[in-house]
Amino acid sequence: MVLLRLRIDVDYPRSVGRVAGAVREHVKDQVERITGKQVHHIDIEIVELVR
Repeated sequence: MVLLRLRIDVDYPRSVGRVAGAVREHVKDQVERITGKQVHHIDIEIVELVR
């Protein structure tokens, strides 16, 4: 079982929800491909909106 916690910055004015969703899918796909283990949960914390 794989549980991940990510902390990311998002460029303003990009959609936080869209960026977080894209990051979640990309990280999930790559971790599963590399490790062969299923990702069960990914927490994403938006640390900063960057201008």
